[in-house]
Amino acid sequence: GNRFTSDHITDVEVGHAEEPLSFTSSSILKSLMIAKEELELHAIRTGHSHMYLCILKEQKLLDLVPVSGNTVVDVGQDEATACSLLKEMALKIHELVGARMHHLSVCQWEVKLKLVSDGPASGSWRVVTTNVTGHTCTVDV
Repeated sequence: GNRFTSDHITDVEVGHAEEPLSFTSSSILKSLMIAKEELELHAIRTGHSHMYLCILKEQKLLDLVPVSGNTVVDVGQDEATACSLLKEMALKIHELVGARMHHLSVCQWEVKLKLVSDGPASGSWRVVTTNVTGHTCTVDV
């Protein structure tokens, strides 16, 4: 067949992202690609699948900001900023893998992570991305 390895797909998809990805986005994308490859390799077909990722290492709020050269970014440490960054991250990842995930019957993927910041954004966060129809995507933080 015409199969790609997860490394090849990740490099291609990350390399073709319109905007750079954050450190955390890249890590999540790679994990989703590996899980997706497992579904493809084992031809696992279910009505619908749900992927769950739990990131054990604490993430800094700046890890959610897309990398743009050597530019130092000043990011608010509040919950609204964290929520906005997490939602933006999930939508970017969905742009890269959403169609393929839907094709594999993955209607929802979820990430749980712990953020550390100097403000009220510190704590555990859960991001749920749902793509039941293949045409719409909802992100709940």
